[in-house]
Amino acid sequence: MKKIALFLCFVMLFTTSTFAASTNSVSRDGGAYKEYTPLGFITFNIHPLDEVTTGSSIILTFETAKVFDQSVIDGTSTDTNALGYNSTGYQYSYYDWNSTQGFYDVMPQVSTNQLPYKIRKINDNQIEVKLINVPSNYAGGNLLEINGVNNEPYYSIPCVVYTYGTGDVKVTIDSNSSTISGGTILSGSTNSGKKDTTTTVATKETTTETTTEAVSETTTESNVTKFTNTVKATVGSNVLVVNNSNYTIDTAPFIQKSSSSTLIPLRAVTTSLTGKSENSDIVTWDAETKTATINYGGNKIQFTAGSEYVTINGKSQKMAYGVYAEIKDSRMFVPFRTLGEAVGAKVDWDAETKTAIFN
Repeated sequence: MKKIALFLCFVMLFTTSTFAASTNSVSRDGGAYKEYTPLGFITFNIHPLDEVTTGSSIILTFETAKVFDQSVIDGTSTDTNALGYNSTGYQYSYYDWNSTQGFYDVMPQVSTNQLPYKIRKINDNQIEVKLINVPSNYAGGNLLEINGVNNEPYYSIPCVVYTYGTGDVKVTIDSNSSTISGGTILSGSTNSGKKDTTTTVATKETTTETTTEAVSETTTESNVTKFTNTVKATVGSNVLVVNNSNYTIDTAPFIQKSSSSTLIPLRAVTTSLTGKSENSDIVTWDAETKTATINYGGNKIQFTAGSEYVTINGKSQKMAYGVYAEIKDSRMFVPFRTLGEAVGAKVDWDAETKTAIFN
């Protein structure tokens, strides 16, 4: 029997102050994972608020987890059974950064606010992350002048470990003499329905912030619609399971590398969940604006390719983790949890099989 490791991640858990060197957060809600579950779909998002000098790096130390092989991190492994295997690896993907090029060499060449980094495995429990420099005039600002991106620059570093042992997974940042804030950013324990977590991140003026959140890996019952169909969509599989029957789809769900989020084919999942035919007008497509519209249950839900926003009944809201809708193989793909919550479905995620479950 596989053991269970509790991985407690908190969305937007910041410890900040006027003089904070960075704000640090985690991309995903956490939960209980079986032992040997790869956690590369989770990212640590670090927003520098002060200059990051050339040659800076940070050290991440993990407890109740082990680091992937370096070849898996680099995307050079040929062992598809290696824990965490991803054909493209986990290094920065927007530019082939060699750890020596500077901010002004790289950022004008990319259309993103994500900053280059390079991960080096130190041992089974530690990694060093080399960081591109960030001039003080861009730290905490935006990149409009340099590449047209109206967002502040940040590092999005994958959690290149798998769970090992039992208990809470704990991740600590050592600033390693850089201006990045150090300290423990993930730790805690669970109780019946709530988690009271004190997270301390060292800054120039250290502060401690306590937050209380409901523990949930699924959509809450009060917000769901009772669907008669159960739909299962698995990353990398062209088979959609509807009420235990298999249906072939032309394009498989995949993990969007920039956000580490699972994307699913909008039309196939929506029609299967609602029991509508593939050619029904429950989903319409505007080729000019590249917008898919779902009309269901009196609601109008819209996703636009390339946009980080979902619009529900005319009100737009930014999707979590920097995920965006995209077109792949002539199909519109959207984040599974956002779609499920938008149509009122109960959503579960099986981390071991990488399967999104809607009902």
